[in-house]
Amino acid sequence: MTIHSSEIFAEGKQLILAPMVRVTTLPFRLLCLEYGADLAYSEEIVDHKMLCCRRIVNGMLRIHFIFIRYESGFADLDALNTIDFSLPGERYPIFRTCDEERDKVVFQMGTSDPERAVQVAKLIEADVAAIDINMGCPKDFSVLGGMGCALLQDPLKIAKLDSTLEVCKLIERCGASALAVHGRTRTDRPDSNNRNSDISTICRMLNIPVIANGGSNDISDYQSMENFRNQTGCEKLMIARAAKRNPSIFSASGLMDLNRIVCDYLKYVSGFSNVAVAIIDWFIFVALSHP
Repeated sequence: MTIHSSEIFAEGKQLILAPMVRVTTLPFRLLCLEYGADLAYSEEIVDHKMLCCRRIVNGMLRIHFIFIRYESGFADLDALNTIDFSLPGERYPIFRTCDEERDKVVFQMGTSDPERAVQVAKLIEADVAAIDINMGCPKDFSVLGGMGCALLQDPLKIAKLDSTLEVCKLIERCGASALAVHGRTRTDRPDSNNRNSDISTICRMLNIPVIANGGSNDISDYQSMENFRNQTGCEKLMIARAAKRNPSIFSASGLMDLNRIVCDYLKYVSGFSNVAVAIIDWFIFVALSHP
């Protein structure tokens, strides 16, 4: 459920990078935006952690000793120029963003408490394009904490979270700007069929944009995303595992070679992390690309 702001959900088709834990960090979000994603979600960040963070503005740092081989040449990098939300004593931020994505990044919050949610929203609102409340995660970590899909068991809590008042219609009446709907239930497995017809019904019922999610089992290229759009009736699509397998899925020009993607990814990782983190992230990225 997206609660701020309506401007980023423009009329017409949009492709959106879904929130994925340990995947949709700043470098990966920037990579997907470069390849054609219209919006990019952060990984879910729990309200408790954010409320313990300090907001830190990092200036531009020109790095002359890091070089990334990219296509046929070499280039030094502009590093940082970021806004970090960091816990005291921690080396790496809980959330990092930058001006390049400010109008396109959606901050996803895990919360079970309306008051904490409001506090986090006030803390982060100037640095992101929108704020999303996670009501779909089926993992025990979220559900046992009263977050994720556990929120759907308490519609009145949903209303209070979004500050005004049946689940989808209630969310719309709350003033939400958009609603992302995943076509599988908490008990379904990732390889279960996505309920595209149910998403289509919800899309017809609401006046706010409905974002179709859960179609990655049947998405292998740009055209198959169009098929998902036709089956759900939603102009706006949210892509998770298909983007993790190959982030160039967002490119209308077709899928890119993995070597090219890794070079592009390292360009962003090296600009926003230290060398050790860049190497670690590279191995993680390659592993995720070959499940």
